[in-house]
Amino acid sequence: MSIAFTPAKIGPMVLKNRFMRSATCEALSDEKGFPKPQLFQMMEKLSQNEVGLIIPGYVYPSEKYKAMKGQTGFYSQAHADVWKNTIANIHKNGSKIMFQIAHGGQAVLKGGERCGPSKLLNIPGMTIPQIEELIDSFHKSALYAKSVGADGVELHAAHGYLLSTFLSPALNRRSDKYGGSIEGRVRIVSEIAETLRKSTGPDFAIGIKMNGYDNIPFGVTPKISSQYVNLLKGKIDLFEISGGISIGTLRCKGRMNFLQRLMFICGGFIPQTIFAALSKDQEKMMNVMENFQSLFDKKYYDGYCLEAAEYIKRNNPDVCVASVAGHRKIENINEILDQEKVDLISLSRPLIREPNLIKRFKQNKATESQCKSCNHCLYSIAFGNPLRCSYP
Repeated sequence: MSIAFTPAKIGPMVLKNRFMRSATCEALSDEKGFPKPQLFQMMEKLSQNEVGLIIPGYVYPSEKYKAMKGQTGFYSQAHADVWKNTIANIHKNGSKIMFQIAHGGQAVLKGGERCGPSKLLNIPGMTIPQIEELIDSFHKSALYAKSVGADGVELHAAHGYLLSTFLSPALNRRSDKYGGSIEGRVRIVSEIAETLRKSTGPDFAIGIKMNGYDNIPFGVTPKISSQYVNLLKGKIDLFEISGGISIGTLRCKGRMNFLQRLMFICGGFIPQTIFAALSKDQEKMMNVMENFQSLFDKKYYDGYCLEAAEYIKRNNPDVCVASVAGHRKIENINEILDQEKVDLISLSRPLIREPNLIKRFKQNKATESQCKSCNHCLYSIAFGNPLRCSYP
């Protein structure tokens, strides 16, 4: 029998199975970051359907760091308190919950603190006081999460958001202690984790979502990412390995920026007409996309970030590694887990289409997800609409 539905120990947590819901922005919060009832219902429904670990969409620990319309805030006790009942219900159903904390970096909304590790094109580099403020905001957000019974927090260091750009050799050109070397580039993550660990104690899990590769020249590779993981051992309990970052996010703004970035982190494709609809010059955009079709319409294949996660696990066998991106078939999932390539399987789009997928896997009522990786669900939230499956 496969180990997919056996318990897994992640730091202080014991999960009932090897499945987790990867954080995905739901665009279901109001302008102040307070969740609408639909968001609570969505998370509780996942817990009712055998998802072992649930991570809601990324939250902003300061209003200055907000990256998307409809994003959830977690910068005050009031923002945390509204989650109490949902957290209790998730626990009652046997699942765990962590909150993913993020600074939007180059994707921060107009009026916020849009920045990177160092100046690049129109993006300013962070000052030391800004870094110190960032660490403090993540610290406070984690304490708010613990105060309402959450099981832990996850640091968002993937996909071109701020911490991801600090880890990227291509984007971090700093010459001070926060750049210049493997140790320098990972320092900001390490300091956040150390600060959180000291104040939240040993019974609170700390995870990170990070790139196994950036997919840009001179960016993070599995080897570099594995070195980061080695330096973060003992500070981080769970390493969720994703991939993809677009240098184009430094040159584009608004909705086009968001969708272009998605093409570097998602298998499948977003139809040309959607990109064109977001462009002021639709005809020009269609011509561009015809010339660079392979760039925009990435071919989907199962587990397209698994190779990096497997490499990291092989070189750091004593840490807990989760693989996200493109896991659809239970047969493949069982093989990955049984061969100990990684410890957990993380799902996003399949659970948007089928919140009950894990339960159906367990009951042998499904062998693969119905998700077609069309990415229309992500197109929806690019316009601030609630996250939903839009496949015909």
